Amino acid sequence: MAGSVSRPQRRYEIAAAVPVIVAFAALYAWAVPTDGQNGAADMFWLGVLFLIPTSLWLITSSLLVQHWWQGAGVRMSTMDPPGQVLAAAVATLPAARRRWGEAMLGELEQVRERSARWRFALSCARAVLLLPVSRRWSAPAATALVIGAVVACVGAIATFLTRHPVVTDGLVPGSAVILAGCLWLAVAPPPALGGGRLAPHLGVAAAVAFTLGGLGCAYAGWEGLPALWALFGPMLTFAASACVAAAAERSFRAGVRAGVWTVIAVVPLTLATGVFEALRQYAADGVPTFAGDVTSAGFSLGFTLLVSVAVPMIGFPFAVFGATVGATLGDRQASVNPG
Repeated sequence: MAGSVSRPQRRYEIAAAVPVIVAFAALYAWAVPTDGQNGAADMFWLGVLFLIPTSLWLITSSLLVQHWWQGAGVRMSTMDPPGQVLAAAVATLPAARRRWGEAMLGELEQVRERSARWRFALSCARAVLLLPVSRRWSAPAATALVIGAVVACVGAIATFLTRHPVVTDGLVPGSAVILAGCLWLAVAPPPALGGGRLAPHLGVAAAVAFTLGGLGCAYAGWEGLPALWALFGPMLTFAASACVAAAAERSFRAGVRAGVWTVIAVVPLTLATGVFEALRQYAADGVPTFAGDVTSAGFSLGFTLLVSVAVPMIGFPFAVFGATVGATLGDRQASVNPG
């Protein structure tokens, strides 16, 4: 199998793997203990623990590159840099404008001088960026749910900080950027996330299922059950929605779209429910607690944000795995029943 991978494709796979390794290495450096008598042992076992998600994301990046290569990747690998820039810009166009983009790629082939090719490619790419964004939502129900989750999340955090004004340093500054990114992808998604309502609806349904499952585990009163759901819940919900979407549309990309929609819905939902639960627990006990021990309100808020980011980090690779399985099943079903 490895021998069938071309050298250009291998280079793209390596390029996709580098940011994964850098990101998890940075997380490891941030998480590794720097004091204590068992520092070396802690560093070793923490490293072993980090190998699992790192390996999953490396496999995920390789699968994404392989599927991209089977589509536009082979064509782009034969282009020079100006052609690759223009092709990447054309790929962001909605289907209604894609024909114009293909015409511009054809025009570029007639331009021979390198500097002229760069000018033409950059001018077309600039025109693509300046195109007005469609105000029509491709999946209104899914978009409305994400908007509602973000609004609820902002309200929950504002209430928490109003009641605990001294814990603002416990709120990771990147939370605002994360929520803004979720909102942007829902309201004005790039063309890669469009193309039908099934994937968005399945994605947000998976996010709601994970959130409700987490609440059920929290109120069940079984020790350790919430932790098990936080680990295995994302695997199940992300994989199931992506597999169903990919099988129904016989498209790996549809499964990945469902996974992305699960991400942008589950982050604000998890954060909002976590903050509201912390407020409820504090009102009942009078002090913030974690695993039965008294802690600070800042830790409670920071841990909730950490969980909301960890869920898609665990789940999204399984969305890609589910999309791979679903697309294969869909193709097999189509070959058995061609009508």
